[in-house]
Amino acid sequence: MDESVRGDLLDINRPGGVYSGLLPHSAAMANFGIMSSIANCSSPTNASFRYGVARRSYLADLTTNPSIWRYAKKAGYRTIYIDGQRHGGGLMNLMTAEERADIDEHIQLPSRTRPMDRDIEIARRLRGIIEDDRQPTFVYVNKMGAHFPYEGKYPPEHRVFQPVLEQTYFGNEVDPKNIWIPQSEEKETRTRFRNSYLNALAWNVGRFFDTLLADLDLSNTVMLYMADHGQNLHEGGEPGTNTHCGSGKRPPAEGMVPLTVLTRISPVLAEMRQAAHKNRNRVTQFNVFPSVLALLGYHRGDIARAASSELPLEADLPPGQQQFLSTFFVRLGSKPIWNSIEPGRQIAAGSKLSNDVP
Repeated sequence: MDESVRGDLLDINRPGGVYSGLLPHSAAMANFGIMSSIANCSSPTNASFRYGVARRSYLADLTTNPSIWRYAKKAGYRTIYIDGQRHGGGLMNLMTAEERADIDEHIQLPSRTRPMDRDIEIARRLRGIIEDDRQPTFVYVNKMGAHFPYEGKYPPEHRVFQPVLEQTYFGNEVDPKNIWIPQSEEKETRTRFRNSYLNALAWNVGRFFDTLLADLDLSNTVMLYMADHGQNLHEGGEPGTNTHCGSGKRPPAEGMVPLTVLTRISPVLAEMRQAAHKNRNRVTQFNVFPSVLALLGYHRGDIARAASSELPLEADLPPGQQQFLSTFFVRLGSKPIWNSIEPGRQIAAGSKLSNDVP
């Protein structure tokens, strides 16, 4: 699960897009294109995915469903959680001590690890887990990704896109408090802001997969790559500086995330490629959980009956379902707010996004 990665900006979904490190491995990949995230904020998306919530009952499901860890353990898998954003045993994204108890190994990096080094170190550790195939293992990774501030998330010598923002924070916290996005809405600041984000993507997605996948044997592994939410870079000139996590109606960019599956297991790759062909740019993050359960070995009929009411990736997915939640936690009769990422609906919502990557 990557952090703050917009699927429509990567080269796997756009010619000339930001380097993802994935295209060289296309022979082992099924690309579902742009997927809608569950929400436009990290905590609700991660928690909702871990508990396999359904759209119609997501709040109740958060409190009653078994976690993905329990399903994995029941299926005979060792459970590992790699958290690239916290240290010292700290929990995030609504994880509780009770949920943590179902995780066999909780891997965090030392607090001294620089933000620009975190995803590269995660790639090395994940390689080690994949190469050690003595027992079936389920791994959930929270990448460092591209959370603001973008400067400091990539080496200065790897500024592919310029000009960029000036680096104003030099600590090692992934999301430092009281340091947020630039307040200026001037065109030059917008450009620098966007370029800084694209550089963070090129490093923390591209270099991550370069490190992880080089000569890696995937003959006994299935890897799903996605992100928790996108980023609103205000390419259309709309006012404000908020990038995500806003409530009320939000622009499509906040819910646009990638979904790819990588494997060298021939039957799985064939099935996922067939699914990606018929469902490209049609998938929502709600569809991923039942497919993960099937990969863990659960019978599809049992999944549909007792674990998830959502259709899996391999089903004939209906159009018009690519929506993400912005107003997520509701009570006392208030209603959740859903936002579409589909092109035909973006215009109706009054949102115009540039399709050009410098």
